[in-house]
Amino acid sequence: MPLVCGRPRLAGVRVACLVLASVLLSLAVVAVGCGGGQTAHSNGTSKPTEQSRGPSPATRPTATRLPQGCRPPQVRTLFDGFLGAINSGNRTAALRYIAPQPELMGFTIYRGRRADAGFEARTPSAVYGGFARLVRTGGRLSLLRGAVGRVGPFVTERRGPTAQDPTAGVDFVVGLGSRSAAGKAGINCTSGRFYVGAMDVIRGIQKEQLCGGYVHLHAGRPVVCAYQY
Repeated sequence: MPLVCGRPRLAGVRVACLVLASVLLSLAVVAVGCGGGQTAHSNGTSKPTEQSRGPSPATRPTATRLPQGCRPPQVRTLFDGFLGAINSGNRTAALRYIAPQPELMGFTIYRGRRADAGFEARTPSAVYGGFARLVRTGGRLSLLRGAVGRVGPFVTERRGPTAQDPTAGVDFVVGLGSRSAAGKAGINCTSGRFYVGAMDVIRGIQKEQLCGGYVHLHAGRPVVCAYQY
């Protein structure tokens, strides 16, 4: 039975985490964890590094260790395509970015501070419908920042023919008119589809850092980086 567990913070913004079936797992303990713009890695040392900066010898493997299909420029293209399809109301195009069942674990969208002020989508159509409602009530969606880690959430719980496909997790912030949403998503790097996600929609934007800088609600262009291991 799907359940909503405690919400960790992504740089000050609460992020919903999903518990799928009877497995009580928190997104805070997967390889790309939440909090303060840093990953909750087992050694506690991972941090985001700007993909646009020339990597030092110590950090050069960061982006290249990410699976093909989930490197920062590719993740930015994925978000641009998905959010663009949502904004234009192109349901067919948007569904190409959402994993089919049984790979899709679900997507939770929280609005406000109440524990019950959320919407959980368990099918591709329901995920599209949830995002489409946000656009109808709040304006266009646009990616502001994203930080990519080389292990996606709930990898051990993935089922179906794509269960062994490489994955990545991304902490992200998107703009939505005068609102913003911070969250986490898992990406199948082979298909370029989201298979799980959760985000929290708030008014304005909290002062938070991701990819080495503060996120601004009306940033000129998105910044996507890779976490440094």
